[in-house]
Amino acid sequence: MIARDYITHGLRARAADLITPQLGPETEIEAARKLEQEVTAQRFTRLDRAILRDAQNGVLELNTQRAGDLARHAARMGRL
Repeated sequence: MIARDYITHGLRARAADLITPQLGPETEIEAARKLEQEVTAQRFTRLDRAILRDAQNGVLELNTQRAGDLARHAARMGRL
């Protein structure tokens, strides 16, 4: 038996650790493209998880001054 958490997260992380030395780290352009694709994805994404994690008692503060990364803030707003 393999733990569900390892299948969903650990296996992916392990694969990334093995391939990164060969391909190099993800570029900023690739990361931005992935983030843009998540905005319109018809599935539960990392953006959705981040929104749920950041919502305190079911309330999400959308203050741009505290957002830090404006690209991520724009993607979260687009996803909402």
